[in-house]
Amino acid sequence: MDTTYVVGLILGSIFVVLIPRIWSVLASVLWRPYVISKKFREQGIEGPEYKLWVGSTEEIKRMKREAQGIVLDIHSHDFTTRILPHYPKWISQYGGTFLFWFGPRPTLAITNPDMVKQVLSNKFGFYAKNDPHPNIQALLGKGLVLTNGQDWARHRRVVNPAFTMDKLKMMTTKMAQIARSMMEEWETQMIQNENKEAEVDLSLQFQELTADVISHTAFGSSYKEGKEVFLAQKDLQILAMNNILNVQIPGFKSVVTMVLFETLRLYGPVVQLQRKTAKDMELGGLKIPRGTVVAMPIMMMHRDKVVWGADADKFDPSRFENGVSRAANHPNALLSFSIGPRSCIGQNFAMLEAKTVVAMLLQRFSFTISPKYVHAPNDVLTLQPKFGLPTVLKPLHV
Repeated sequence: MDTTYVVGLILGSIFVVLIPRIWSVLASVLWRPYVISKKFREQGIEGPEYKLWVGSTEEIKRMKREAQGIVLDIHSHDFTTRILPHYPKWISQYGGTFLFWFGPRPTLAITNPDMVKQVLSNKFGFYAKNDPHPNIQALLGKGLVLTNGQDWARHRRVVNPAFTMDKLKMMTTKMAQIARSMMEEWETQMIQNENKEAEVDLSLQFQELTADVISHTAFGSSYKEGKEVFLAQKDLQILAMNNILNVQIPGFKSVVTMVLFETLRLYGPVVQLQRKTAKDMELGGLKIPRGTVVAMPIMMMHRDKVVWGADADKFDPSRFENGVSRAANHPNALLSFSIGPRSCIGQNFAMLEAKTVVAMLLQRFSFTISPKYVHAPNDVLTLQPKFGLPTVLKPLHV
């Protein structure tokens, strides 16, 4: 057979295979972004200009790099310009609903509580969880956080019995024992110091406490026994990020709860809730093309002065004295644990642990922030103080 003919046949076959793929890529990075941007502009929705292939990601990276040098005033609770600086900038430019791009993937940011409720309360799978970054997928696995459809329903059904309040209340004793052990170590430090004070990094201490509680209650182990595993998991968390209630404690019952809710409002989840439309949808009067990611930036919504009042940037636990649903101008304004069928299954466990530990802490110690503290919240999947939380503790009863 003629060699020229064979080469021509091979090249022709490659050409036939490549052309559809090349067209598909061009359509996704050129044509589709143009069409979607045009559809949203016609509905009055603007946003940063789409850039070939990278979308808005390079601008986001640049703003985040610049924001890392920001040190906040110790009395400021608005860390948005440091953690996700693109949101306050683009909200000020385009309003509370705007379109931006993760590469060629369209992302509609919404901050209207009614629209957010419509997305999160949908039970028909029209708003599926967004496809995670491969590093996040590797870190979290295919559990409740990332699964959809029948897989999610099966996981939720299996896990749900472990989080009933009756079972959680049985864990309170173990939580208190672990917290008491930690506090006794602090008291030992105080006794050894001439001024009867101890400076501890509460951020690190509470991370270890949380790991110890989970180890004991879920695995019958301890943090010390599994320390290498937890440290490795923390390293993985940093690497992944770089690449992409009903306990009654006398004397503290409701005040502690209000403090915790207000803390969750101002220093809650950093990763915005995201859902991807499985079909063309209508949301708050907008027509949204299939495959558009709907991003709900919790940290911005929790600071919305229209919803939370003129003092939205201030720490004021009393706003929750009449309950969560009456704390703001919208009953679903607090989204720390999400809402709807996909609300966090571990929220009761988290609140139970937090209330137990905080109540015990307040019964034993007075505390002030150390002069060494630098107010620089950091985004490592979860919100953490970049330079720790050094705190000076004094015993209440000498």
